[in-house]
Amino acid sequence: MEKKVKNLYLGAFLIFLCLPWFFWLVLGKYADTSNNENRTLAAMPQLNRDNWEDYPGQYEAYFNDRIPFRNELISFNSWINYRFFQTSVNENVILGKDKWLFYDAVTDGNPIGDYEGNLTFSDEELKAMEDGALKAQDRLRQMGIDLAVFIPPNKERVYAQYMPERYVCSPASRSDRMMERLAQGGVHIVNPKDSLIKQQAKHQLYYPYDTHWNQLGAYVGICSILESWGLKTADLSQLTVEESKRDGDDLANMLNLGKAVFNDSIEYHIKGNFDSETPISDQLAHFENPDASYDKTVFLLGDSYRTAMKPGLCLYFTDVYVAQHESYAYEMLEQARPDYMIVEYIERHSDRLADIEAMIFGK
Repeated sequence: MEKKVKNLYLGAFLIFLCLPWFFWLVLGKYADTSNNENRTLAAMPQLNRDNWEDYPGQYEAYFNDRIPFRNELISFNSWINYRFFQTSVNENVILGKDKWLFYDAVTDGNPIGDYEGNLTFSDEELKAMEDGALKAQDRLRQMGIDLAVFIPPNKERVYAQYMPERYVCSPASRSDRMMERLAQGGVHIVNPKDSLIKQQAKHQLYYPYDTHWNQLGAYVGICSILESWGLKTADLSQLTVEESKRDGDDLANMLNLGKAVFNDSIEYHIKGNFDSETPISDQLAHFENPDASYDKTVFLLGDSYRTAMKPGLCLYFTDVYVAQHESYAYEMLEQARPDYMIVEYIERHSDRLADIEAMIFGK
């Protein structure tokens, strides 16, 4: 009798282990298998004589990233923590007030260190940034190109009212102090922070559930650049803006709650005669608008914040070229032959400004 009970327990245990795989075979095609963790999932390891000791751990990491209904289980756990304990299951996501989410990653620019004013640039770093920016600016001027170094602020510095009370906003970040010094040294550098803070009471300029600004925030930043060049701009309230439902906010996805909780995000679209894009290559895009305010060409070189800047730039320039830092090559600039160039860095990565000359012109 005792042996039968043990066998019964063993059979029940095996069934329990196999049930998820059975349901996966039947229902797996309906499950969410997307990667929402802002990281690369572990790849299937290949066993060989060099990795046989590490292979079990490598395979375990691969297996854990592909457990049946993994995203659904993570979402449920995240929802429990959010709904009943008001805690974030992801150490890189801060739960703010009124459902706002903020990014906290020491290894990705440390935006909270910027927010609280705990980060500084050394004199050597500041000198390297100033020298690099001045050299790039002078070389571009010799080509007939006006340069603007552009540093949009991190989201939490614009929407500090939604940050938890345990975080204290510093009046000035390391980037604010750096930009002040470089401007005094002759670098054409634009800080749109004050303009964004002024406008954020009237308009939503950043996504509540994402790290990025939207097209309205980007437009405010663009106006700061154009005005620094002596070009006239229109107030944000004068634009034609359409709204649509937005999916895929990165911070919401990092919590696996983009569908269950943070599902009311709005996309704002600035409308104009620039809906067509000519991809010159996989790395360089070209937009044309014959109705633009200025018959000029601008080249935007930036990080992920550049995406929302395209419509605003197209309102003012007949030709807009856009490239990403990592995929840019000097030949693109020669091909575009712009009148103006914008090199954009999000505040948390403003330390990369020291390499601006090498990035634009090559090593």
